[in-house]
Amino acid sequence: MTDYEIVWDTLQSDFPDVHRCLREMLGYSDAPAV
Repeated sequence: MTDYEIVWDTLQSDFPDVHRCLREMLGYSDAPAV
């Protein structure tokens, strides 16, 4: 896993609201593929 993916997973676990906002801003329908 890349650092980005680790941070993304941490966000998803600890800050789901932030994760959702970021995902919508970046245009992801799902988290980046691992």
